[in-house]
Amino acid sequence: MAQKLDDKTYIKLGKEFQNILDQNYSTLKPAWWYRIKAGSVRGFFGGLGGVIGATIGVTVLIAVLNVFGALPGIGQFFINIANQISGAA
Repeated sequence: MAQKLDDKTYIKLGKEFQNILDQNYSTLKPAWWYRIKAGSVRGFFGGLGGVIGATIGVTVLIAVLNVFGALPGIGQFFINIANQISGAA
């Protein structure tokens, strides 16, 4: 069965919790160094993911345009677009 806590107990628990947080934060490296390092790593992998994603996207787009290039009548239009995209890359 749960015990009912009064206001003084809540205040005491809050102070203890704050002490635990203060001790943990004081043992960490300086916040500015952590932010620089974490931001740099996040930026690097974000940029790398963007480049890989764009490469896959352009490859799929060219493949789809080449498939539509087999259509009679308008196929040459799609082939020209695919050639312009692959020539620009």
